[in-house]
Amino acid sequence: MKVAEKLTPALLVSESFFPLLVDEPRLIRTLEQVLESGFYTRLEISAMKTPEGQQGLRRLAERFDLKVTQWITNDLNENSLNPSAVDAALRRRTIAKMKELVEIAAASGADRIAFISCKDPGPALRGEAAKGLTEVMCTVADAAQTAGGLTLLLEPLDRGAHKDNFIGPTDEAVEILKTVHQTNPNVLLSWDSAHVALNREDVVESLTLALPYIGQIHLANAVLDRDDPLFGDWHMAMGEPGFLTQDVAYAIANRAAGWLPEGKRLGITIESRSHTEDVMLENEAKNRAFLSAVLNREVI
Repeated sequence: MKVAEKLTPALLVSESFFPLLVDEPRLIRTLEQVLESGFYTRLEISAMKTPEGQQGLRRLAERFDLKVTQWITNDLNENSLNPSAVDAALRRRTIAKMKELVEIAAASGADRIAFISCKDPGPALRGEAAKGLTEVMCTVADAAQTAGGLTLLLEPLDRGAHKDNFIGPTDEAVEILKTVHQTNPNVLLSWDSAHVALNREDVVESLTLALPYIGQIHLANAVLDRDDPLFGDWHMAMGEPGFLTQDVAYAIANRAAGWLPEGKRLGITIESRSHTEDVMLENEAKNRAFLSAVLNREVI
């Protein structure tokens, strides 16, 4: 069995076509060109700001038979909101905005919204932050279910390394998901290899622990040497000088594919940013070739 029988390729639009996020009509036109390859089964994209952009994304998804994940991290950051806030008033504002973004996601044809936990408040407040994050996720998950059966995805980032988010270490992410799943099984994890590695966790061990709660996989690269000027999660290209070679990516994909039960599949994508327009199509082609090579290997 090949990995491709269990893992399906997604395109992380917000990174591959980062320069076009401010020009929704051009972004939609460019995606039409890229999607003609027929390779991708899902788009991951930031929230479209205009009704025209939302309608364009929906039409694109319908035309190419794609699922859509809407990332809302930037929308929360721009409004200084925080799903893990220990302040109740800030949590209420965060919940209100996330519910708004659920409606935008539904209008755009998305079946998922994805976000991060935001900054680590420090050891003394982590217990309160966990309670707050659980409250936010359960409340928004209820709204997402009502809006059309949408799923929430929480992405654990690194803590005490580069992005320094509350969630965080894999075991803590899993514990929170266990609690949330008691009432809201439509909350899953977006697992990211770079943040796991920056947490100094073994990527395959982390994946194995989180697999029952994982909704998608990001293959993301990073330089792990803390004395290196390139240290951190900079959404770099695959391969050296980062740790994520094709063999490491295959080890991750092979573990996931071998674990998944009959009839279940997971989306997998490459997180690598194009900083300028002139490299976008070339980078997408390189990422597609890298991912295709991983998917075409045998599960062992």
